[in-house]
Amino acid sequence: MPHGPARASPSRRRSLGGCRALLLASLSGLRVRNDRIACSEAKHAVVALGNTLRREGWDDGVRVCTVCPGLVHTDMTADTTKVPRAEMTAPEDLAHLARTVMGLPNTASVARLTVNCRFEDEYRSRPPAQRRGRLRRRPAVEARPRLARRACFQRVNGPGRGTSAV
Repeated sequence: MPHGPARASPSRRRSLGGCRALLLASLSGLRVRNDRIACSEAKHAVVALGNTLRREGWDDGVRVCTVCPGLVHTDMTADTTKVPRAEMTAPEDLAHLARTVMGLPNTASVARLTVNCRFEDEYRSRPPAQRRGRLRRRPAVEARPRLARRACFQRVNGPGRGTSAV
């Protein structure tokens, strides 16, 4: 990708009438679920690069999609035991999705494509203490009504002074 549309001059990109770029990251670039922090940071950098290229090239017709798959049935996941290999996403399915995204017109842009073989409610992780149930949430503090805040402000600053700031 960095040697393609991103390095082309804006006039060259405009003369092409638009171009597509596909970056391959991972769901690890959107959330952290294990102790491989460096891997998550690197994948997050790819996601950020995709966001930057998409923003900078938009007016020149560049459409960037960052693909963020979960577990894919490849050599890289050969030692994974959490999900049976037969239930992992097939590389052919990712290739099919990539072809579909790359074939879209500029009026239909997909910024990020998340693909997962298992259900995840969110792509954010909770702190370890909260996962183990040791961290208790504090009850929400009820906000004082607007008039009570105004009265408090007036007692400090005098009536009619600066009440619109509250």
